[in-house]
Amino acid sequence: MQVGFIGLGAMGALMVPRLMAAVIRSSAGIARRDKAVALIASGMKWADTPRAVAAQCEIVFSIVTDSAAVRAVALGRRGCLPVCAKAASMPT
Repeated sequence: MQVGFIGLGAMGALMVPRLMAAVIRSSAGIARRDKAVALIASGMKWADTPRAVAAQCEIVFSIVTDSAAVRAVALGRRGCLPVCAKAASMPT
């Protein structure tokens, strides 16, 4: 299972290694690349945009600081929502 994290701050940086240790094949993250060096070295895939994270992953978590950041991550020019919406299904 591919799980993506958008936001590798204090919480995301602690959660990604735990997911990777739980046999989830790999995680993709978006943050400043310098914050992700150790995670990349341990096997995390890097993605440059929220949309790229969503394109690589079956599940996407977003842990960002405020509502403006949530809007940017989901609805911004390179936001993840268009990719998530294409892959989503709802039971009828």
